[in-house]
Amino acid sequence: MNCPNCNNPIPANANNCPGCGAPIAQQQPQQQTAQPKSRTVYGLLAFFLGGTGIHNFYAKRYVSGVIQLLLSLCYVCTGSRIEDMFILVIIMVFWVLIEMLVVRKDGNGVPFAK
Repeated sequence: MNCPNCNNPIPANANNCPGCGAPIAQQQPQQQTAQPKSRTVYGLLAFFLGGTGIHNFYAKRYVSGVIQLLLSLCYVCTGSRIEDMFILVIIMVFWVLIEMLVVRKDGNGVPFAK
């Protein structure tokens, strides 16, 4: 670490800069950051299980995941044929495709890893 006033190196546990004598603010220990989620896993989950919202649960995007899960459960529980629920199926397909292409961060705002 360098002094913000004179840019001289400062020892790790010094309270003042040895070059100019300026007081040094002690840095707080940084909190552990969340590990980034894999974009590949997110994409594969979206492609194969997208209608269930599993990919959103993986990415900690719980609201979207719950909505997609409830919509798919409504489709399954009504026992409807695909012709009867065609609009719901089309909406879900486009929703998942858009998420696969657009979503770059998980629910905590951490960018996906490759």
